[in-house]
Amino acid sequence: MKRTILLGLLFSCVLVLSLMARGGESRRLDIYFLDMAGGASTLIVTPLGESVLIDTGSLRPEHRDADRILRACQDAGLTQIDYLVTTHFHSDHFGAILEVTQRIPVNCFFDKGARAPAGEGNNKQSRELYARYEQATKGNVRTIRAGDGIPLKNDPSGKLPTIRLHCVAAEKRVEGFAGDVDAPIDGAEMKPPDQTDNARSIALLLTYGPFKFFAGGDITWNVEHQLVHPVNRIGKVDLYQVAHHGLDLSNNPRLLRALDPTVAVAMNGPRKGVQARTFTDLTALPNLQALYQIHYNTTRPDEGNTRPELIASPRDNPDKGEFIKASVDARQGTFVVQVGATGPRRTFAIQQSPPDISRCTRIEIRWSEPVLETAYPVAGNHKSLNTAEAAYLESLRPAVLEDPTRIHALADSIRSAQYRGVRRGFPAMKPFAHVAGYRDGKLQESFTMYGSLLIHQERQFEHERYFSGLWGLTPNEKTPELQPFILRVDCAEKASQLGWYFWGRSLDKKEYPDAARWCDAITQDDLSAGRLTTKEEVASQFRCPAAGEGRCHYALNPNCRWKSAEDVVLLFETKAGWNQHGGPELFTIDHHDPRGGCVVLNNTSVQFIRSEQGLRQLRWK
Repeated sequence: MKRTILLGLLFSCVLVLSLMARGGESRRLDIYFLDMAGGASTLIVTPLGESVLIDTGSLRPEHRDADRILRACQDAGLTQIDYLVTTHFHSDHFGAILEVTQRIPVNCFFDKGARAPAGEGNNKQSRELYARYEQATKGNVRTIRAGDGIPLKNDPSGKLPTIRLHCVAAEKRVEGFAGDVDAPIDGAEMKPPDQTDNARSIALLLTYGPFKFFAGGDITWNVEHQLVHPVNRIGKVDLYQVAHHGLDLSNNPRLLRALDPTVAVAMNGPRKGVQARTFTDLTALPNLQALYQIHYNTTRPDEGNTRPELIASPRDNPDKGEFIKASVDARQGTFVVQVGATGPRRTFAIQQSPPDISRCTRIEIRWSEPVLETAYPVAGNHKSLNTAEAAYLESLRPAVLEDPTRIHALADSIRSAQYRGVRRGFPAMKPFAHVAGYRDGKLQESFTMYGSLLIHQERQFEHERYFSGLWGLTPNEKTPELQPFILRVDCAEKASQLGWYFWGRSLDKKEYPDAARWCDAITQDDLSAGRLTTKEEVASQFRCPAAGEGRCHYALNPNCRWKSAEDVVLLFETKAGWNQHGGPELFTIDHHDPRGGCVVLNNTSVQFIRSEQGLRQLRWK
């Protein structure tokens, strides 16, 4: 009895000291990778003190895995576990759940809603473990599916970054993918369907501000493929819990390259993982700075294991039972990984990635200026709009994207933006749009755009082009309402490029090409300079995209010279014909809908002429 009281007092003292220590430092996100000797258990403790335990290791040897889980809870200063997630029903992932729940309270349980397939789950060991599972959970279990989240609390003051933990795969269903994960795919190496419960594992993505951590349980090759191809539904991560203990039937190279982690942690055992192909693929990743292992793998030579200081339980002490701990300070942009409570520590920079909207189902873009001014900053394009098209454009304020293809295209464009540092406050310029991404009616991401800059949670990103060109409201938009306008703009751009050729030639040769061979002259100069290399490229620059086939849909006004006034007509749309030249009688308004044609003036500006009256107002000499 005295021994029990003393142990209780000792635990209380340690708990108080731990809480004091945590209260005296910047609040961090802590992630513990526990030694389950080839099983799995991962403990997450949020900056607000909530806890998530993912899996509970094995039932036997008795007490070992439960002891190690409780030791981590003690290190974290926990008196309860808020959420316990069982990724799948294999003995090395949920065996110790009953003893854990008998030693520390658990408020809520999550699983994938289905037990292991009959071939695995209908044996004596499984029946014993299921009975323990029912006794531990008492029916207080929520089913989590791909796309669902675990309701973690966020700082109500907004001083701490947003934290989210959500499911990206479960029961062979992948968030954002409605097809069969095992279906053959051209150009991809797919494996025979995995009928075990491994493939049905819950896979979780944790984000804390810019920090991202992926824990995929024991998901296997085909599920991994669908998570990242053709759309990377996860993005790059800072920390990767190596899938399935590092076995080669998981850790699809496509997944590893897409995640591109800074640090990977393998929950392996003394004779289980990390296998040869996975080890080679992991260590070949260009941005991987450290591979940690729970155990030295005795089935592999030294060169098939990571460096000794990154192994929690070394070869000569496989029963050491140390955890590996990652502590994340998102505001400082770093995370620290430590072996054990007192082992070596290494600090890593968090990858600064743009906001990820790929999982959103609705994007709202609220323009600060009229859509016409924002989406088409070149004033000349406005004249190509008729009244109905201008009204349609303005009706897109705010713009709403719900088509998954358009959302994924936008997400890919945003991912290419480059990090430019932390910005306190906002740029002096006026923002041109505010963007919000939603899923199931809940806000997932929001950011503000300033020209080529994007500001997200005080982080600044820059795109190679103005963000106004990314939203599907540009000449790349294919909606029926804008298609005629798109063709007019494309035609105007081609005509303008031809005009720029004349302008450049006038600087060099002080003359325009002979009117009877102007198409030949442009073609020869482009081929000689290497600007165009194929006949198709040559032909395309002379073709109006709205007119269909034809060698050249533009004619030259022979009365225009390089010294002529800026407003003299230089080029204009006409019926197809090579080296055409002449006056307004050749002009056509039949290529476009509504009817009209492009005219290039001597200053290379373009006008869209809709009528004979407009044509007569032009200067031809």
